[in-house]
Amino acid sequence: MINCKKILIHASSGGLGDVLMLLPGLLSLMKDPNIQIKLTISYPSLRKVINYFLSDYSDRIICEIVPFNSKTSSLLKYFINQRTERFDLIYFPTVSSKLKALVAIFATIPRELFKSIFILFLYPRNGEHKVSYYSRRMATNWDLTNDNGIKEKLYEKSRIITSKLKLNINQNFIIIAPGSSTLESHKRWPSGRYEKLIIKVKHDLKLDTVLLGGPEEYKLLEEIQYNCAQKGVHCHVLQPDSILDSIGLMNSCLVLVSGCCSAIHMASLTGTRIVGLYGPTDYKYTGPWNDNFKITKIVIHCGPCYSITPLGCGNPVCMENIDVQKVYTAVASP
Repeated sequence: MINCKKILIHASSGGLGDVLMLLPGLLSLMKDPNIQIKLTISYPSLRKVINYFLSDYSDRIICEIVPFNSKTSSLLKYFINQRTERFDLIYFPTVSSKLKALVAIFATIPRELFKSIFILFLYPRNGEHKVSYYSRRMATNWDLTNDNGIKEKLYEKSRIITSKLKLNINQNFIIIAPGSSTLESHKRWPSGRYEKLIIKVKHDLKLDTVLLGGPEEYKLLEEIQYNCAQKGVHCHVLQPDSILDSIGLMNSCLVLVSGCCSAIHMASLTGTRIVGLYGPTDYKYTGPWNDNFKITKIVIHCGPCYSITPLGCGNPVCMENIDVQKVYTAVASP
């Protein structure tokens, strides 16, 4: 990494998963006692996550909320106001066309006003995973095999949340995260397939299932829960009070089953075993980033297509044709 001590990381143009994928790099970066960071994010709920995992460095990191949908003029004003803080480096982990234009303007302001500020866009090349790329570019001493004490930190949260759901903390349950944002519903596996999987897991493996999702997915979770109950199988629905509750539960489960969404990155943080269902997106780029995962997908001539059609093609056969038995086998196999 370039020798910089005061850094602004502008991550507010990315989603929840993008910020979670920054955490390993941040943890490595903060090992240098001379580094100070300001991190901008768009989700207020993420501030608790950042503060929790980086609590040992609270005197050297500031987490600031900058809304994702800020107008260009507001963002420009924000960046200009950062001049007074005299950052050595600005990172842009997620680069939108608006940000590119904004920084072009930002960079034309007389250099003496910015000292010798350096602007770096972080964008993986040649198929490298985002986490690997972010960590490599942000720190000279990164190690994704070390959980930095994350599992130990989360033990108490795991105990509280599993007790609330009356679950055994010793991994006698699986988590299914069947949703995604409504704009990216094409990344979902059909709910009826999840129902068949839940029933088979209960009958054959004697494991409970917890359905996990955010507020816009609660209707989907309750629909799956109701349909399973009609067939004599109860599953839990967790409506977490915070992202940390979700991560705490991930820390205790046997396996997570999910499509490409933030749940994958939460489970990656804790080292939880993952069965990832992939179609439109490329798991090599945004998939699980621990070594404990299995990818379930079908080979199709038009996929992955997310970089071309991020809002879907209207006919997500890549997800609809993933077989229940194939997913079950991945869940059942250690």
